[in-house]
Amino acid sequence: MVLPAKFNHPGNILIADQFNNRVIEADKNGNIVWSWVSVHGFPPPIPYWGVNDAERVGRDTLMAGTGIPAASIPTARPVAWTGRVILVDPSGNIIWQYGQFGVNGSGADQLNAPVQATWAPDQTVYITDQANQRVIQVDMNQNIVWQYERPAFRATVSTS
Repeated sequence: MVLPAKFNHPGNILIADQFNNRVIEADKNGNIVWSWVSVHGFPPPIPYWGVNDAERVGRDTLMAGTGIPAASIPTARPVAWTGRVILVDPSGNIIWQYGQFGVNGSGADQLNAPVQATWAPDQTVYITDQANQRVIQVDMNQNIVWQYERPAFRATVSTS
């Protein structure tokens, strides 16, 4: 694929456009110079995967997506609330992912509303997994190498 001369150019901005199911890169004049649209796009019956966050990793793009609430689009299926973090090359090919499309959870290779992902210099990814109330660090082999979970909430009951 031949990329536009302004692709990944200093001063461009990367925009996660959740409700249009895409990530776009715009130049300083507002022209779209690159875009990625989920292969699992809208309309149904294919599930909708909305992108919450995107960042460039060299020429690749790291994205965290939770989808959208099914009620936001009346014909969207409940699986619309699915979460993955993916890394795509400039041609839009998925070259790495954590989480499974259509599966929410907290087990191995599972996420539940990943709202943000950050690439670290050691080639790991920090993921804010909102519904699981945790931040995890994942390596390129999809192993969790570190995590911080919110301590369990314990209500206190007064007996007086």
